[in-house]
Parts: sequence; structure tokens; C-alpha cells
Amino acid sequence: MRRLATVVSTVLVASLISTAPGLTPAAQASYSECKKGRLCAWHEGNYEGTYNRYTNDFNDLKSNSDEWDSIRNRSKVAWLLYVNKNYKGKVKCISPGQHQSRLVNVGMRDKISSIKKMPGRHPDRCGKYEKVDSTDLV
Repeated sequence: MRRLATVVSTVLVASLISTAPGLTPAAQASYSECKKGRLCAWHEGNYEGTYNRYTNDFNDLKSNSDEWDSIRNRSKVAWLLYVNKNYKGKVKCISPGQHQSRLVNVGMRDKISSIKKMPGRHPDRCGKYEKVDSTDLV
């Protein structure tokens, strides 16, 4: 009985963690399934494998930290992608509508640990930040 209670508790805690505000649980999906208003990131290149969808800033991507190999921005704002948690370290920017099927092409494969919507008066532009440009056709 005690073992059953432990298993049930573990499953409940895991369910609560995986549904943190602004984060949709990981899933398998293709490029076309990234809905408007979201930043989508896949654990494999070419928009394959496990992926997550984001609508809010995250100062620590936790289990998704250093896992991304492809990305798509379907939101109306640019996003800043940081190599360290708490919005620190090397940073690149992905503009609205941009995507990258292989983050290795821009030196960011398996390196992103925190993400933040572009601040300022012109949230749709990357400004001084180096861009993650689309280099592929879908």
C-alpha cells in the first residue's frame, strides 16, 4: 500500500511540474503544428522529436535547458535566447516569423537555458542583438 501511495504521489508531482504557467507539456510535433502566438523549440534538428511551446519568459528552462536543436517563432514579438539561466551569457535573438531547422548553424545547438520576450518600444525587432536567421525552407 505504501508503494502505491508513493507512485501516485510521484505521478501527481510530475504532472504539476510539467504544466507550469506559460509552458505546454512536451510532445512530438511537426513544424506546422507550432501555433500562432508561440515560440516552439524541438530537441532535434529539422523540427523533429520532443518539442515545447512557450508564451512566457523563462529564467530557467530546467529539464529543457541545453536541449534545443531547432526553433520557430510564431509570436508577434522577438525572443532573446540565452545560453545561461537567469538571462545571462551569450544571447541571440529570433524575430517574429523566423525559424532555424538546425541551431548548430548559428552556434546555439543544445545551448539555450533561458528565454525572454524582447523588451522595449519595438518588441518586434532584434535591435542590437545578433539574429537567428532562417536558413532553411519549409
